[in-house]
Amino acid sequence: MRPDLVVLLTDFGPASSFVGIMKAVLLQQVGSRVTFLDLAHNLRPQDVEEAARTLECAWPYLPENVVIVGVVDPGVGSKRRAVAVRLREKRVFVGPDNGMLTPLLDHILEAVQIPIPPDASPTFHGRDVFAPAAARLLQGTPLKALGSPLDPSSLVRLPWPTSEETAEGWTGTVRSVDPFGNLITSFHRKHLPDLPYSALRAGDRILPVVRTFSDVEEGELLAYWGSCGYLEIAARNGSAVSILGPHPEPLVLLRP
Repeated sequence: MRPDLVVLLTDFGPASSFVGIMKAVLLQQVGSRVTFLDLAHNLRPQDVEEAARTLECAWPYLPENVVIVGVVDPGVGSKRRAVAVRLREKRVFVGPDNGMLTPLLDHILEAVQIPIPPDASPTFHGRDVFAPAAARLLQGTPLKALGSPLDPSSLVRLPWPTSEETAEGWTGTVRSVDPFGNLITSFHRKHLPDLPYSALRAGDRILPVVRTFSDVEEGELLAYWGSCGYLEIAARNGSAVSILGPHPEPLVLLRP
């Protein structure tokens, strides 16, 4: 494996120089043949679950033979492990072992723990640990040469909210709020029976489950299956979170 594409995912923010510094390290060690895909750098600071969901959503669209470098790392400098993981479709992930890989754990073929150099900054492993490890992979170094082998089942797994069946339907939770004020729920198509759902209870409201925003009137609440497979709550040309709050309860996908 000798990839030339690096996918970067961080919470550094678009105005930070940290992403540029990581790229500079890679370019310095590998040369100009490396190409960068900036998946996201404006994730909520230290939100490992959001990073995991971003990887889950992007996974089907990433090309083969790439190195993914993920740096959302609230435990940087602590005893949390630095890892490199070989996944299916000839993809490798380099980053902290903190749960970022939770939705992709079934894709793992091999994992190693990367040693932390004694002169590494305790607050910038993206520059001093993960970028150099990615550079070695780009140069053709086998994964097993990066560190000591790990049992993939030992990697950190985040609690992953799902839905539970009840007599009324399926109960769930709101997992996050996106920049538009839409509520991203824990209901995912692949975890539910293939039924023609038409209504969602959110607190004391019943929302229609529709195909897209224009299926309701201006300002009305709706539920729809988002592009990543999760059921989302929105207000047409408005903000669902400003109407319902961040955690409307109960949240029940009603039986047809």
